[in-house]
Amino acid sequence: MFWKRHAKYCILEVYVVYLRKRLLLNKGEDMENISMAENSMTDKDTKRIMQVVERLTSLFGISSDEGSVCDCLIHEFGILFDSTEIDSNGNFIGKISSEYKDAKTLLIEAHMDRVGLMVTHITDEGRIKFTALGGIDTRILPYSRVIFDNESHLTGVIMQEENSDSSEIDKMYIFTGNSKAELDGVLYVGDRAVLKSEFKPLCGGEISSGALDNRAGIAAVICALETLDRTKPAYNLTVLFSTEEELGLHGGYTGSKSLAADAAIIVDVTHGKTADTKDMTNVFPLGCGAVICRGPNLHYQMTKRLLTVADKNNITNTIEVASSHSGTTAWAIQTSGMGIPSMLISIPLKYMHTNVEVAELSDIKAVSDLISAVIREGTVID
Repeated sequence: MFWKRHAKYCILEVYVVYLRKRLLLNKGEDMENISMAENSMTDKDTKRIMQVVERLTSLFGISSDEGSVCDCLIHEFGILFDSTEIDSNGNFIGKISSEYKDAKTLLIEAHMDRVGLMVTHITDEGRIKFTALGGIDTRILPYSRVIFDNESHLTGVIMQEENSDSSEIDKMYIFTGNSKAELDGVLYVGDRAVLKSEFKPLCGGEISSGALDNRAGIAAVICALETLDRTKPAYNLTVLFSTEEELGLHGGYTGSKSLAADAAIIVDVTHGKTADTKDMTNVFPLGCGAVICRGPNLHYQMTKRLLTVADKNNITNTIEVASSHSGTTAWAIQTSGMGIPSMLISIPLKYMHTNVEVAELSDIKAVSDLISAVIREGTVID
C-alpha cells in the first residue's frame, strides 16, 4: 500500500497478538460494521494459503526490481493462465479466456513489489549509507538486520552514527564488518537490500513475515484462480501483478493503460488495528474478513454488487471508506488512459512496512473466496 504508517510497538505485539484479538472479539469492540458470516477454513485451505504466501514472501522483489517475483509467477503459477507476458515496465500480465461469446473482461490487479533500501555511498571506513525505496517508518531501522539483493547476499546491521539517537536515515549506516576495500567488487552503489525477515505461523491462524504487503494479495488472487473451472469463468480475465506501487503506483499506471477491461478489482492490504491506532478510524481488527472500500475512487454500483456477492456467499466482510485517493493502485487504474471502473478489496495488516507484518489466514481466504465468487457468478459488471 502506498500510504504507510503505524510501526510503533510492532515487536511486542507480535507476541501478544493472539490474546489481544480474542479480547477484542469477546468485547465486541470495533466489529459494528463487520458482516460476520462464518467462513469455513479447512486444513487444506489453510495449508495452501500458507504455502503460497510463504513462497512469495521469500522473494526479494524490491520496488523497481521485481524480476524474481515475475520468474516465480511464470514458472510456478503460469499454468493457471492461457497466456502470460512481462511488459516493458516489468509488470506480469496473465490472461484467461471465457467460453462465453459475449463475456466482458475483468481486470484483477495486485502489486508485487515490496519496500526496501538502496545503497547511496560507501565510506572509507566501509560504512554503507543508504536511502529508502518506499515509505519505511525509520524508527524501526536501528539495529535491524538487512540482506542485500545481489550475488553476494551480504548481510549487515543498521547502526546509528556516533552520538546520535536520530531516526533520520542520513544519520544511519549499514555495518557489515568489511572494509571499503573488502566491499569493492562485492557491493555497489545502487544495490538494494531488505530488512531480514522470516515467515512464521503465529497463534490463532495468524502469520508474520516481511512483504505481506502485498504478497498476501497476490496469494489471494492465485488461490482464487486455483479453485476455478478454467473453461467456465463468467468473464474474460486479465490478471495484472504490477511493479513499483510503493514508489508511486507506477506499474498500475503503465500496466493498465494498454489493457482493455470493463471493470477492475484491485487487491491490496489495509491497516490492521494496533495499540497506537486505538482511537483512529479506518483501521481494522484482524479476522474481520475482506475489507471492501467505498469512495469516489471506486465505482459506486459495482462496489454495492460486490458487497451483495460477499453476503450471498457468506463471506466475512467489512467496509472501509476512502473519501478521495485510496492510496492504492485503484487510483492509477481508475484514472489512467480512458479509465477503468474499479473496486478495491483489502486484507487487514498489522505493522505495515516492517519485517514482522502480521495478517490472518482467514482474511486472506475471505478475499480469495470473494474474487472466486465474482468470477464464477458474473453479476458485478453491468
